[in-house]
Amino acid sequence: VGSRGASTIQISMRSDFFPGGRSRTWRWLHGGWAARRFLECLVTARAEPRDSGMIEAAVFDLLAALSDHEGPPAGAPPRWLQAIALQVDDTFAARPRVEALARGAGVHPVYLARCFRRHYGTSITERVRERRVERAAGLLGASRTPLSAVAHQSGFADQSHLSRVFRRATGLTPGGYRALARG
Repeated sequence: VGSRGASTIQISMRSDFFPGGRSRTWRWLHGGWAARRFLECLVTARAEPRDSGMIEAAVFDLLAALSDHEGPPAGAPPRWLQAIALQVDDTFAARPRVEALARGAGVHPVYLARCFRRHYGTSITERVRERRVERAAGLLGASRTPLSAVAHQSGFADQSHLSRVFRRATGLTPGGYRALARG
């Protein structure tokens, strides 16, 4: 709540929402693992308020953390998960939706989010953000394309969105990065 209005994230789910029907017993006051994922949802919603796909992915990552089926991965990622990782890498600028990715693989979105983090060490949201920054860095270093076009081609909502995320990821503004890359 502030001078720019208010935003809320409301999560409602049926009692049978979690795969296996169980979730961990946890309260927000406990802090730790789930609080971090909850705060990541808030940060994503603030940083990318118009990108419902990124917010959805962050929420599914939170729900995966609350699920009762955590543990280290057993071997290589299954083929369906490898296919999803490739799809995310290929479609990051088009804002892939976790629910659609899960439906295409025939798995539950929370199960997808949990498996993705366990096998790749990152959430789908983080992977999309990394790929967007990588694409922007490539375009900034290789061309004189205006920053607004770089933002659009990299999947960012606008130039200011690109600048915020790029600086957070690299420590440099897009213009500063371009100047360094061009030497």
